[in-house]
Amino acid sequence: MEVRRVGFIGGGVIAEALATGLVEKGGIKKDDILISEQSASRREYLAKGDWKVTSENKDTAEFDVIFISLKQDEVAQELKKLGNTTSILVSLVAGVTLRTLDLNSQWKLVRAITNLNAQNGSAVTAICSNAIKSNAKAAELVNELMSKLGKALVVKEEEMNAITAVIGSGVAYSLMFIEALAEEGIMQGLSRDVAKMVAEQTVLGAAQLMQGSEDHPAKLRDDVEVGKGSTLVGVRTLECKGLREALHAAVEASDEQLHGKPEPPNRSGYRY
Repeated sequence: MEVRRVGFIGGGVIAEALATGLVEKGGIKKDDILISEQSASRREYLAKGDWKVTSENKDTAEFDVIFISLKQDEVAQELKKLGNTTSILVSLVAGVTLRTLDLNSQWKLVRAITNLNAQNGSAVTAICSNAIKSNAKAAELVNELMSKLGKALVVKEEEMNAITAVIGSGVAYSLMFIEALAEEGIMQGLSRDVAKMVAEQTVLGAAQLMQGSEDHPAKLRDDVEVGKGSTLVGVRTLECKGLREALHAAVEASDEQLHGKPEPPNRSGYRY
């Protein structure tokens, strides 16, 4: 089966990023994508970007693949409205299991977790399905499609929450690190534009360095920490200030949230 027409139920940030990636990297024509969104202001925003939009979820029912990007308490109710659709249904809703969503035995239902990097072809996407043969084939097709937007892998459903805490939240953690690094560059006298560019390129280069090497990241870090210079002092300071512990706590908190535990306090801080 070749995927030619893609629908979205829910037109939020992730849906827009994924739609953009499918056009830029996935070989899907923009005219063959339809985004269903309930918010009139959001529909207006998407329409200004030349996306085809609708307020009726059922308008997507005949598309090859339908991505579901809704809130946890909305997804099951909205899926029911699709009836006996033969489309491949891909739930992007974190923390909601296939068992909860599989309300129709005729559906070809798959879960997937991706991130905003889908819009530039550098996403990581985790995909799972249940044991039904048609769903397993659907997962293979979704895996093939999402591989065009970065890296994709099929996993067990019990791994999805842990993967979500890294894939979904990890982009925010990485951006927060870049933000903080740029802020410190400004504090040391760099202009805003230079600090932003230097921080972005440094983190991008570090990721590419890891991708191009079979060495453990600790070994690569050792190569940077030459002698007893400023890098070693800085790394030791990060360790002493609890960088690893903070990251561990963040991932653990995200995982607990996916399991329905209370939300953490509101974020504080400033932006450069």
